Amino acid sequence: MTAQLLSDAFYLTLKALWTGSPSKPKKRKPRSVALGVEPFSAGRDPVQLFTAVSNVTENLGWDESLAQAALVADWPRLVGPDTAANTQIEQFESGILTVRCASTAWSTQLTFIASDFLSRLILAHPDAGLTKITFVGPNTPSWKHGPRAIPGRGVRDTYG
Repeated sequence: MTAQLLSDAFYLTLKALWTGSPSKPKKRKPRSVALGVEPFSAGRDPVQLFTAVSNVTENLGWDESLAQAALVADWPRLVGPDTAANTQIEQFESGILTVRCASTAWSTQLTFIASDFLSRLILAHPDAGLTKITFVGPNTPSWKHGPRAIPGRGVRDTYG
């Protein structure tokens, strides 16, 4: 016996003792009927692209995310050009749509008609899972820090 054959036999013996599996791999049983091999078997018919894509999005759970993206893309048409010019969708999470407004006046006025916007958006995109709209004012720097900060009501509507 050559050195190579002896080392291979020794390795296979140790492998069988260590792993508890035989050294020779078992042969697989051949499938009695291979799936999708026959030309006219089930599942081989052509399908429309829309059907295939909708099946993929449904199986991966993308339906709600795609509906939310469609709502964001459709925002200017649904709320009007003036409102769209003064608002920006900031977040859509857990059914709550957060909209940042150009000024606190816009935020206040849109809060009054939020229920109208909500019903309009739900009618246009029912699969988006929208439950509430929140309008917030513009981003402003904080005046509540530093060595000379004092307690009080702050600067009011300086930025909008």
